[in-house]
Amino acid sequence: MLIDYYQKLWFAYREVDSYPSLSVTVDQLALLFSCTDRNVKIVVKKMQEKGWIDWQPGRGRGHHSQLTLRISFDDVVFTEAKRIARHQSIDDAVHFINQYPIAQTVIHQFMTNLIFEQMPSSRIEANIDHLRFPSYRSLPILDPACMDRRTENHLMRHLYDSLVSVDQHCHGMKPGLAHAWKTNNEKTQWWFYLRKSVFFHDGRQLVAKDVCESLDRHRHKSSPYYWVGKHIDTLEVIQPLTVKIIFDKPMPFFLEIMATLAGAIVSPMKNGKLQGTGPFRLIENNEQQLSMVANEKYYRARPILDQVTLYFFPNLYDNKDKLLTEQTSTLNFYHYPYSNDLHHYQEQTFIDQGSKLLTFNGQTGLLSNDRALRQVICAAIQPSHLIKTLGGNRYVTATRMRRTLERGSLQETSLDQAKTLLEKSNYRGEVLTLAGYKGAGNELDGQWIQSQLSKVGIKISITFYEYADFFRQPLRDIDMLIGEQLAVEDPLITYFKTFLGDHGLLSYHLPTKSKEKLEQYLVSSLPKARIIAEIDQLEAHLVANHHSLYLYRLNQYAIYPAYFKGIELNVLGWIDFCKLWFDREE
Repeated sequence: MLIDYYQKLWFAYREVDSYPSLSVTVDQLALLFSCTDRNVKIVVKKMQEKGWIDWQPGRGRGHHSQLTLRISFDDVVFTEAKRIARHQSIDDAVHFINQYPIAQTVIHQFMTNLIFEQMPSSRIEANIDHLRFPSYRSLPILDPACMDRRTENHLMRHLYDSLVSVDQHCHGMKPGLAHAWKTNNEKTQWWFYLRKSVFFHDGRQLVAKDVCESLDRHRHKSSPYYWVGKHIDTLEVIQPLTVKIIFDKPMPFFLEIMATLAGAIVSPMKNGKLQGTGPFRLIENNEQQLSMVANEKYYRARPILDQVTLYFFPNLYDNKDKLLTEQTSTLNFYHYPYSNDLHHYQEQTFIDQGSKLLTFNGQTGLLSNDRALRQVICAAIQPSHLIKTLGGNRYVTATRMRRTLERGSLQETSLDQAKTLLEKSNYRGEVLTLAGYKGAGNELDGQWIQSQLSKVGIKISITFYEYADFFRQPLRDIDMLIGEQLAVEDPLITYFKTFLGDHGLLSYHLPTKSKEKLEQYLVSSLPKARIIAEIDQLEAHLVANHHSLYLYRLNQYAIYPAYFKGIELNVLGWIDFCKLWFDREE
């Protein structure tokens, strides 16, 4: 392709000047392009016709010609991507733009101009309401028994339905796949009665056996919900649409748990992938994009949107411009105000109910018995400076797991004061370990922590793993863990997931007595409000004794055109696709 020749030309000579004018020979260009002199002249002529270069030929063979590059390679890619989108498809344009090492700003401009500005005409012509937007990473694992990350959780909520759901208006429970349920007095046995004529995405009807098989998957330690699955004693099909679940201990909050992805009912397909009964059906998921369409046989109201497509741009994250990278790496729907000209767009923001969490090992190692050292680390990190320096959608410091409990901002200590505190600890130059999973801004946060601690004389080594590999590591032996602490709608279940969940970092580092107390709350017959209040106190004690540090909360953005209606951000900071619709009159 002509653009490949221009790529070689631009990267060979761009260091000369912003838009270099230079003296070259045809032989030099033939060597650069790996072609004949005749082909060089053809390529040069085509580049002239496109306005990419100016060319003043030299006289005679071997004489120098004057070459001026008139347009940046990024702009060439952007213009060609727009042409492909206009004459072929946006999918082809995305595939094209991902082939080249271009600046993030080009990707941002491409998504703004093509996804938003071109979409109204194309969607009217096709009579299809198709939501498109970018993300920085592919999402190969959409399995509630293996994954507990923000983006995956949001998509799984649209692909898989749960037995029950949370009623946001009365803060109670309402039917989901189960239209009714009951329990015994001891809360050790639960019955669920499934709706009739609910179908998986392949057309097969949902039956009680599917519920048993789905819940059985959480009895394996790899599940984020093993903390409840390990207490399941028996899963029994009573009738084709009736399930009985017997626990080895009382499970008074099982309904609330079933409203999360722990209660999502899935079924394996022939290709090994999972399917659900949710409002959207997955039709494509690869390294380039993920696409899902409305479930025409959904047992509730069909979504107004016809299709949702995420395009994956790794350059939004793995880019040499790390600060700019971080501005986009953890964001979701239309990720961030990339463009300087946003007056055409609407905006909604939402301060995350979860936080970025750093945990300290309270079970073993140097940190477990040295409160002074934990205090020094918390003091040296200075979260407000982290937010200001790294930027992106890191927005505000956090002092408690539940944002409603926070009173005032974090009082930070100077580095000089932290050095003084270090003298009171038992630290003698040992190298502490910090680990996390890749993505969500964890790498930059980890580098900040390492840099800050070195300023007060504390050495740490940092390692980041792919998400699935991270939870296979001996996390209980690592001094510090970093990752997202996600919230759900119910504060009690948020506590249980964070403190007890095998994908919750604190579960690996909680002091033994604290974890035992939380296990007791899971099976307690005390009123729910009282349990929440008591866990509030326990969590405050853990914070006061520096067993964890909440680094910051994100400010989640939704930037969208005026014709987008029904925009509503959920607890994960994402837009509910089921409520979104396009106003064709705008």
